Amino acid sequence: FFIMGSANVPEPIKPLSAGLYLDHCNMFRISDNTFAGPVGSIMPQSKSAGIVVHESGIDNNMIISNAIRNLNYGILAQNRNLNANGSAGLRVLYNWFTGNEYDICVTRDSLSSHNGIARHQGASGREGAEVAGNRFSYSRFHRDGDIHNAGQRLYYHFPPGPEGLNRQPRITSYGIYTVPDPMAATTDSSYKPEFLRDASTDPSDAYAKWSERAVIARGLSESLTDDGDSFSLINEIKHHTGFDAPALYSKLKRISPYLSDEAIIALTVNGNFPNNLLTDILKSNPHFFRIPGILQKLEQRKPEIQPYLYAPLADVYNVYSAYERLASSADYLRAARDEIFSGITAGLSESAHASGSQDSLMHFLINDDRPASLTMAASVAQKTENHTDALEISDQLTLRFPDIDQQQIADFKTLLQMNQRYFYPGAWTERPTSGDSLAIVQLLGGTAGIYSLNILRYFGMVVYNEPYILPGEPVADTTPGLPPVVIKGSGFRIFPVPAGDFVVLDYFTEKNFRECRLRVYTSSGSLALE
Repeated sequence: FFIMGSANVPEPIKPLSAGLYLDHCNMFRISDNTFAGPVGSIMPQSKSAGIVVHESGIDNNMIISNAIRNLNYGILAQNRNLNANGSAGLRVLYNWFTGNEYDICVTRDSLSSHNGIARHQGASGREGAEVAGNRFSYSRFHRDGDIHNAGQRLYYHFPPGPEGLNRQPRITSYGIYTVPDPMAATTDSSYKPEFLRDASTDPSDAYAKWSERAVIARGLSESLTDDGDSFSLINEIKHHTGFDAPALYSKLKRISPYLSDEAIIALTVNGNFPNNLLTDILKSNPHFFRIPGILQKLEQRKPEIQPYLYAPLADVYNVYSAYERLASSADYLRAARDEIFSGITAGLSESAHASGSQDSLMHFLINDDRPASLTMAASVAQKTENHTDALEISDQLTLRFPDIDQQQIADFKTLLQMNQRYFYPGAWTERPTSGDSLAIVQLLGGTAGIYSLNILRYFGMVVYNEPYILPGEPVADTTPGLPPVVIKGSGFRIFPVPAGDFVVLDYFTEKNFRECRLRVYTSSGSLALE
């Protein structure tokens, strides 16, 4: 139970105090706590926050089932807390917010293109459906007080129903899409997600079950979406000249609704693809509405899209496609699996601390499929002064994860060497040499930056106060609006000219015909088609 007053806030961290601050932490779950502050009674001299997560990185972490009340900022998620495509990252589920100025704030002061939290908060679909389930304060202070988002776009999954439990953000700011799941049960923050209920009974069985579910879901997702995101398809779209429009249209229709954002953008900017075929493909992939700037690209097409072609798109404006729901389920199942893994790791670590044997913990970490687990295993070996093992484990990073940044591995090895030299029994006061100090300073800008900073702080070589990045003015929601559908007069065009194997006839009229007849004649005047 954390109570945030203001009288004893240390001067260096004013104007903010926090109940829990995590700086570059990873593989965590924060659950079943109460964070309470003075907002609403005596306004403090400084602002108060319940939980601050700063740069937790690219892996899955969760904040679940906490009571957070009477604070200026319930949860501050700062800078990068997700991977490149948002499939993994920080998730905020089933928390009970009451009387806060802001409930969830996603903020940044970094110019990185990867700031924010996990793209799907909760999930919808046949497998792994789990709504986000937060109860919001419905703050009267700010229109974006429920969720303030200055990061990448995110999808908030909620169960439709009475507003009494405040399960849906009342007012959204930039890049937040609310996804109703009519199949979801009515829940509130007293609800425990299924994976946590399983893990509390038998962690090992739960880990096996949810690992299998995650693998099956990811395999299904990849089998359905790979064609829509393949290099060959995107290359074909980019170089499309118009003469093979029916063939390309048939292929895209068959892949729909699993076209990737990149494929849809490529199709939209290629003016050789007929407008009527384009709008039909877009209707089959309604997630195109959530692509930033897509309607502006549609409006810039030459030849211009006629207004009547926008009419079918209005039917899918608020429809979330199978592509989006499939991704949410696969991502959530994997996140659940990772959280069970973290729970087991914590238990094994406590057991190892009591017994002195690290074997089970090391085996479990080394056999995981994430670089973070392997670096943790190396760190455990280093902590027990098995320096050779630590370096050998770090050498496996390149072999097992060939796509990993080699500079990241080099920085981690340097960090291990610095720890070996300066953090062993009896060496607590020995300051780094000038050469080692330079090596530690050079790590500051990389992935090992916070750890090298900790070394410098320990030896009094630098002063560091954890950053607080507060929400600024909300950016208006950029969910695109459809152009008005106004049909005036009549229009007709035919292409390509001259025609070869096929011809496209594009026509419209404002008159409400019940029947009409179209005749096509050859250049010699004979009737070819009626």
